Amino acid sequence: MKRLGKNTLRIVEIAQGKFFQFGFSRVTMEEIAEDAGVSKKTLYEQFASKELLLKAVLDQLAREVEAEARKIILEQKLDFADKVKALLTLLGLRLSRIGRPFMEDLRKYAPERWKEIEELRRRKFTENFGEVLRQGMARGIFRNDIDPQLLLLMAITLINNMVNPYVLLELPYSPGEMLEAVFSVFFEGILTGKSRNRLRRKIKNQATRRRRV
Repeated sequence: MKRLGKNTLRIVEIAQGKFFQFGFSRVTMEEIAEDAGVSKKTLYEQFASKELLLKAVLDQLAREVEAEARKIILEQKLDFADKVKALLTLLGLRLSRIGRPFMEDLRKYAPERWKEIEELRRRKFTENFGEVLRQGMARGIFRNDIDPQLLLLMAITLINNMVNPYVLLELPYSPGEMLEAVFSVFFEGILTGKSRNRLRRKIKNQATRRRRV
C-alpha cells in the first residue's frame, strides 16, 4: 500500500471519519470535498470515484493499525500481558470507531472490498499476535501441559472470530467488552499460576486507577 501525500491524506482522513460514522452510501463526494476545503474537481482528480476513495480509506486504516501493532510488539519495556492487552485495546479502539451503518453498507454494497480487508486483517493479526505469543512461550509464562502450536492456533482462531466487525454487528456487546472477556477468561486459563496471579494484580490495579479518574 503506497503512502499518501499530505493533501491526499487529509481527504482520506475526512472521508474515513464520515464513512465510519454515517456509512459509505450516505456520504456524498460533494460533502467530503466541502469538509476538506477543496473543489469537487480537485477531489475527483485524486479519486475518480467514491469506490476508489473507499479503498483508500480502508487501506489507510490497515496501514495505521499495522504501524501501531508493530510499535507495541517491539516495545522492550512491555511484558507479555501488557503487549496482549495493548494489542486487544488497539483492536477495540479501532473497531469502536466503525459505526453500524458503515459495516452494513460494506456488507451490502462492497462485499469484495471488505473481504480484501478481512483477509489482510487476519493475516496481519496472525503474524503480530503470533509473534507476541511466541515471546511469551520463550519466557515460560504458559502452562507446560499445553502444546505451543495448539495454544497459538486456539488463541488466534478465538480472537479472529470474536473480534470481527460482522460478529460485533450481530451481538449486543461493545468491542471493549468482547476483548476484556477474551483477555480475562482465555489468557488466565493458559498462564502459569505465577503469571496468572501477576496478571490479576495488574488488571485489579488498572481497574482501581480507572475508578479514581
